Amino acid sequence: MNFREDTGDSKSLDNISLTAYRIISIFNMLMEEPYTEKEINEQLQHDIAGARSLSQDTIAIYINTLRVLGCKITRPSKSNNFKYEIKSHPFNIELDDNEINLLVKIRKYISGLNDWKLIVNVDRLYDTINQILNSESRKKLTQALKDCLRDLETTYESQLVGMLEKYCKKSVLCL
Repeated sequence: MNFREDTGDSKSLDNISLTAYRIISIFNMLMEEPYTEKEINEQLQHDIAGARSLSQDTIAIYINTLRVLGCKITRPSKSNNFKYEIKSHPFNIELDDNEINLLVKIRKYISGLNDWKLIVNVDRLYDTINQILNSESRKKLTQALKDCLRDLETTYESQLVGMLEKYCKKSVLCL
């Protein structure tokens, strides 16, 4: 997510929008992994062209805003390498059985394409989705995907055995 901070014209975002963007960016960063104050600052400067370095107080205000919204975020200390880390957040969604089944069907279909980059990207997407699911939906999706992958593994194993048997038969005939 990149953002260009314009200055001096009527189309530039106001401070409230820029602040909101920064807070959302910090939330997204912390969802991926813990960050130090310095790393947060560097990432924001990378994402927002022309952005200035933020003070410790400003970053603390943004983190506290996330806390007020219900995020449980650790305080930086020696024990956590001086990093902020999201332990939990209130932004959970719930999927019904049909939606979970659709995600499983998509994963099965993509597995059949034999495009490993796509498979890895979809798995990353599913990991992200899993982070925002409520616990019940998370359990259902995790189990459904495990079952799906087990079925795919069994299918691939039987196909591999079949190909090996054909090869062996041809090799025996050729001798």
